[in-house]
Amino acid sequence: AAALVLSLAGCSGLPSVPGGSADVVPNPSASAAAAVDTVDAPLEGHFIDVGQGDSILIKTASGNMLVDAGPNSAEDQLNAYLEEQGVTSFTYAVFTHMDEDHIGGGDMIENNYKIETTIVPDQVTTTKTYQRLVDATEKNGCQVKQAVSGETYSLGEMQFTILAPNEESYKDSNNYSVVVRVDYGKTSMLLTGDAEVQSEKEILAKYNQKTLKCDLLKCGHHGSDTSTSQEFLDAVNPTYAVISCGKDNKYGHPKQVTLDKLNRKNITVYRTDLVGSVVFVSDGKT
Repeated sequence: AAALVLSLAGCSGLPSVPGGSADVVPNPSASAAAAVDTVDAPLEGHFIDVGQGDSILIKTASGNMLVDAGPNSAEDQLNAYLEEQGVTSFTYAVFTHMDEDHIGGGDMIENNYKIETTIVPDQVTTTKTYQRLVDATEKNGCQVKQAVSGETYSLGEMQFTILAPNEESYKDSNNYSVVVRVDYGKTSMLLTGDAEVQSEKEILAKYNQKTLKCDLLKCGHHGSDTSTSQEFLDAVNPTYAVISCGKDNKYGHPKQVTLDKLNRKNITVYRTDLVGSVVFVSDGKT
């Protein structure tokens, strides 16, 4: 599958589309982003097109990390993408929260791949999808850790810090989302799962702007109007934003109000429903 490859640093040039799919182009507002030769790029962030859902692969020289595994309907698609990337194991698998569009492929990941540590929020549901994930994780034999806000993990030169959830329980499943800040050298990404305004407020109350400022924001909840509050967006103040959503999805994601907020701040936006999978690469420099 073709993917749009971009430099996190944003040097000048045209986006490169591996696989020769000339039809895959960024949306017009994204023309400032740039291509990069990935041969020497030590970190890659793959925002995988899984339709209406999330799945993010982070590849480093020291190992791989997965954040979410898309819906059940994209399980084969996700497996094929990972195989194409030569992925056979994960140092970390993070399942942000227990909604089907984030853990649908989770049982496949736990069954098919060697995993050192699986990180999850303290959230239990009664769905069959959740139970399949629990069963597969037990069979995998990996270490399972509950996400704790403020904890930092290392993967070679890359570090990631958990910024949410910050409460023990929530009425809305989305607010259980594990929010992860990824740092590699001087470059950074903020991956927010489906965290909504309540969780964003808690993050803003707990962490300073230096902790929140990032180069790239994965917008919460597929670009819904219940996430990406103006205050949160101002604090993160990214150069790039990625919205992971399905083409012509029934929820109307992303919402125009969210796109307007991003456009007003001149943030370069990439949407998986428009361009397919998006890959950002970083050499750790600004």
